[in-house]
Amino acid sequence: MGVALQLSTWVTGPSQMMAEVAKDGLLPAKWHFYRHDAIGVAQNVVITQAVLVSLFALLYALPNINSVFLMLVNTAAFIYCTVYGIIGLAFIRVRYLLPNQERPFRVGKTGNGGAWAVTGLLMFGILMIALTTLISTDLLSAVFMLLITLLLFATPLIIEHFKRPAWLIDAQADLQNGGN
Repeated sequence: MGVALQLSTWVTGPSQMMAEVAKDGLLPAKWHFYRHDAIGVAQNVVITQAVLVSLFALLYALPNINSVFLMLVNTAAFIYCTVYGIIGLAFIRVRYLLPNQERPFRVGKTGNGGAWAVTGLLMFGILMIALTTLISTDLLSAVFMLLITLLLFATPLIIEHFKRPAWLIDAQADLQNGGN
């Protein structure tokens, strides 16, 4: 029962987030990611998730299941390292872009020394984890990890580059015309 509930959050959480992103016009309207069925499920998002997960599941058809599992776990760790690295860089950037911004909490009483110290520790930890992950795998797994990470990092940047104002207009028009 617990596993089923955990899996439901992994499926519905990202699908709801992607639906909201699509409603804001940040994804192509022709994908219809903003549409929901009668019980509130963004079917196109869930189908896309199912296809992608199924493609990853095909890796388990390879001869050594243990190495495939380790490769997927290491890939997830590497992706997390990338995301936390971006968060650390954004933390420092926001400190300089909005120095007088009211914040619910602050790292360091004044200046940016505390922010740099925390971010430095974060980056050191990320570097150690990423290097350990890369060193502990064979070359094929390391290349796979890097390619998947690059693909997941580049995809939103590519979508953002090709973003059109019509995506928002089309999505809102479809929603107003009963497109759920």
